[in-house]
Amino acid sequence: MPISGPSDKTSEFISSLDENKFVDCVRDILAIKGHSDLKVMDGPGDGCRDIHSLDPEGNKHLTQCKFHGKKEKTVSSREIGELPLGMVKLGYLKGLFCTNAKISPQSKREFIDNYPDLILDFREGSQIPNEVFSNIVLRSIWFDGKSIDLVSYLVIIQALARDLVSNKPIDLSRAISDEPAKISLTMDDVEVDVTFRESPLIFSNFEPYLPPEKRTIKEGWGWGFCAELVISGPIPIDRILIVQHKMAEVMVARIVEYVEPKTQHFSLRLGTPQLAPLAGGAAGTRIALDYYPLTIVKHHDKVSSESEWVLPQTDSGWFPPRIMQASCANWARWYQPELDLCLDLKIISKPSQSFIGTIEEQYAFFQKWWNESLFALLSKSKVS
Repeated sequence: MPISGPSDKTSEFISSLDENKFVDCVRDILAIKGHSDLKVMDGPGDGCRDIHSLDPEGNKHLTQCKFHGKKEKTVSSREIGELPLGMVKLGYLKGLFCTNAKISPQSKREFIDNYPDLILDFREGSQIPNEVFSNIVLRSIWFDGKSIDLVSYLVIIQALARDLVSNKPIDLSRAISDEPAKISLTMDDVEVDVTFRESPLIFSNFEPYLPPEKRTIKEGWGWGFCAELVISGPIPIDRILIVQHKMAEVMVARIVEYVEPKTQHFSLRLGTPQLAPLAGGAAGTRIALDYYPLTIVKHHDKVSSESEWVLPQTDSGWFPPRIMQASCANWARWYQPELDLCLDLKIISKPSQSFIGTIEEQYAFFQKWWNESLFALLSKSKVS
């Protein structure tokens, strides 16, 4: 894979990593590639750690990280063979071996050929920094512009709220300005600080975005303000989705506590999380992560995700189809065997703000040139 950055930094990258940073880097690479439920455990050998995860297809995946103090050392067949043995023991079919050292050609052949029933891959030496430099998120937090190290960063999430009875924006200024304006939370043994503030509304963070029916000075005609949550602390990339859900819980509680009048039926939408490096070439920028916005609905004492309100649940006797593919049909129906009924569910929404903007720009463009055109509409009889 080509390096989107200074190739002379690859050797420095490998040299600057210790055992813990090497594992953290591999963990971030897996998270960027769509792995979830990542857990780091001690491996079988010295300087070896295992990362258990689910790949993007939901398959159990085992990654073994082998760190050598001398990167010039060559990994032996025995060392690389520990991964497939562990996979067989655990019942995993997919695995990845990562090392800061080199793997001999013979070890690579034995690794791939001796286990035909397993899906195996490896990363060695400079291939690790190649992965880092080729991704804007990894590069922003692992390369500070001068040296190779983990850069501190913030996670920023914007939030909007709606009164679902009146379809009117809920002013979140009291929910974020009343004391405390900064709180500390512990999530999975990681402590983070959360600062609340008001910020200009960036519609692209919430796409698909539906404007309120009743507009206010806080959220009006193509502009507005929203709450912004700034989270600082040692947050691994794979924990950011957990952070997003935790921030939803925090904001729902603050709306209930601080916002008057206390509506009984409202929704909270948290935008796409953004990563803001505090140092390096990307300092001062915001990088949108590959996560969707999250919507939470509160009705009286019940709080749940938007999908739980929209989609029928299996515990109520409704079952979704086993296979839902847009290539097969553009609709899906839930079935109730006791009633022998199908539920045809359709969700209709307006175009996104960005799409509407594109249409309006195109219309203005064509209208301008049509008005300035030298052509005229004539009846066919007038054309000679």
